[in-house]
Amino acid sequence: MFLMSMQSKWKLIAVLVLTLVILGAVGWQQFVPQPTQPKTITITPVVTTISGSQTIAQPDRIVIDTHAHLQWDPGSESSSDLAVKTALENMERFGIQKTLIMPPPFPARFAETYDHKELAEITKKYPGRFAVLAAGGSLNPMIHLTRPEEVTLDIKRSFQEIAEGIIRNGAVGFGETTAEHFSLHAGHPYLSAPPDHPLFLLLAEIAANNNVPIDLHMEAIPQDMLLPKELDSPPNPKTLRENMAAFERLLSYNRNARIIWAHAGWDNTGCRTVALMQQLLQRHPNLYMSIKIQKPLFPENMPLNEKGDIRPQWVDLIRSYPDRFVIGSDTFYGVAGEVTWRTPTGETSPKENPIWVFLRKLPPDLAQKVAYENVLWIYNVKTDSAPWQISSGSLLDIVCTFADNTYPSVCCCVPNPDRCTRQIGPRVEPKERKRF
Repeated sequence: MFLMSMQSKWKLIAVLVLTLVILGAVGWQQFVPQPTQPKTITITPVVTTISGSQTIAQPDRIVIDTHAHLQWDPGSESSSDLAVKTALENMERFGIQKTLIMPPPFPARFAETYDHKELAEITKKYPGRFAVLAAGGSLNPMIHLTRPEEVTLDIKRSFQEIAEGIIRNGAVGFGETTAEHFSLHAGHPYLSAPPDHPLFLLLAEIAANNNVPIDLHMEAIPQDMLLPKELDSPPNPKTLRENMAAFERLLSYNRNARIIWAHAGWDNTGCRTVALMQQLLQRHPNLYMSIKIQKPLFPENMPLNEKGDIRPQWVDLIRSYPDRFVIGSDTFYGVAGEVTWRTPTGETSPKENPIWVFLRKLPPDLAQKVAYENVLWIYNVKTDSAPWQISSGSLLDIVCTFADNTYPSVCCCVPNPDRCTRQIGPRVEPKERKRF
C-alpha cells in the first residue's frame, strides 16, 4: 500500500483548494452583473432557402408582419400555392416568423376578387406561419358600392352576416378596408368612402363585439386640397375632400373597436405628419398604426431619412405610444416568385427587407414591442416561438416570474416588475420560471 508523505499530502490539499477557488470564481461570474453594450438587431448571411438561393437567416428576434398580400388569379386552383411558396421563401430569407395576410381593398365587381374562404385554406396548411384578416374582397366592395344614404336594414343585415362569417371562419380581424385609396398606376383603382359611412360604423361595432381589429387604408386629407401632381386624374379626382373629421367620428363611435390605420410613414398627400398622428393618438386610445417602410410621394414624412437613419421625431412618437405601433410591410407575394410593393416608385425584390433596416435603428425595447409584443394582443394571434430573448449579464434580468402564474409576461422581468400589465407567450405550468 502506497503511503504519502506528510509534505505530499499538504501539496495535494493545496492543489485541491486552489482548484475549488478557481472553479468557484468562474461559476460565480454567471451571477455577477457584467457590463453590456446596447443590444442591436442583426441579420447574418447563411445557407439557402427552399429554392436553393442564397438567403439571410432568421435572427434571434421574432418579427410578425401584420399586413401583406398574396397575388394570384383566384380562377386557378394551383396559383395560390405558388404565391404561398414565394411568401414562405421570403419570410425565411428576411427573418419573418409569421405574416398576417389579407386581400387588398378590392373595388366592387372586380374580376379577381378573393377573401376569407380562399385565405383560410392557406392558414390551415401553415397555421404557424400565417393568420388571416378578411373584408377586402367582401365587405369593402359593399361599402364602396353603397352610398351612405342608401344603406338599408337589409343591407346592414347582409353585411353583418358576412362579417360574422369571416370571424367564424378563423380570421383574426377585418382587412384590408379603405376610406381613401389612390390609383398609383394603370389598373390600380381609386376608391373613396367617408370613414364614418354607416357600414364602417357597423363594422366597428362588430369588431368590438368580437374583440378583433380593423385594418384601414386611408390617405390623410385634413382639409380640401388638390391632387398631388405626381398622380393621374382620372382615375383620381383633381380635388381631394377632407376626411379627418369623419375618421375621428369612426374612432369615437365605439372605443372598444381597435382601428389600425395602415401605412404609417408612407405619406402620399404630404399631410400624414408625425404631429398629426400624435394628435390623433392622444385623442383616441383605440387608434393603432402599422408602419410601412417604402418610399412615398412625400419622403420627408418617412421614419428613415435619406441617409437611412431614423428621424428623432419618430422615435419620440413611438416612445410616447409604445403599445400602439406594429409592422405592416404591405408586401405582395406573387406566383412567379416576385415580391413587390404598391408604391409610386414600384420597388421589387429588395436585397434587404426594409423592416429590418427600420427595426435595427429603433431602440431595442421599442423594436421588441413593434416587431412582436404588440401584435400578440392587438390581433390576438399566437406564435410557436419563444418571446424575444432578454440579453443581460445579470441573473435578475433574465429570470422572469409570471404575474398570474399561468402566462409568462415579457415585460415583468426584474428590474421592471411594475410593468407587469400584459401577459403574452405560451402557456406554462403554475409557478414555473423560465430563463429566456
